[in-house]
Amino acid sequence: MKGMRTGKWTMRLVGLWGWLAAAVAGLPAAEEGAVVHELEAFTVRAWHFDGVDLQYPGDVRVIDREAIEDSFTSSLPELLGQEANVRMESLTGDPTQGQVSLRGFGENSGLRVLVVVDGQRINRPDLGGVEWQLVPLEDIASLEVIRGGQNVLYGNYALAGVIKVTTRRGGPVRTNLRAEGGSDGYSRGAVD
Repeated sequence: MKGMRTGKWTMRLVGLWGWLAAAVAGLPAAEEGAVVHELEAFTVRAWHFDGVDLQYPGDVRVIDREAIEDSFTSSLPELLGQEANVRMESLTGDPTQGQVSLRGFGENSGLRVLVVVDGQRINRPDLGGVEWQLVPLEDIASLEVIRGGQNVLYGNYALAGVIKVTTRRGGPVRTNLRAEGGSDGYSRGAVD
């Protein structure tokens, strides 16, 4: 049976080679003294934009320092929800331990929404969520929430979007005093 299959393929290949040889033999030969027309040389140039501000046609929300201070939020997930309409999904009810839900990606969105702080990815590679407590609001200069696939610019983690955080740069020494209070004896304070 195996020899029979090999024989059929051999016959097909021989037939193909024969057909190809006949096709090549039937091509007209180049005539001597035939006129050859040469095309003029042309230069291909790439587009270059010097000093032109290009507008990005996507859904981008920029949150500056002034909006952060006016928001009266206490964490980055709360700020994203209030200012950029980003929903956080959490199994515990604590948004600081939740995952961002962008463009319909909720479950395991840590692999689909890239979170970048000063150019460094903070998504965990082990399917775990982002540690939102590592980025206090006091240290943030601005935020950008870019919805939609950004894989070309940012890689495979940016399928649903990108959250870019830019932190404040050093300057004069300052002291911050924070205090929060709530129901059931909730209180929190900090001095930086």
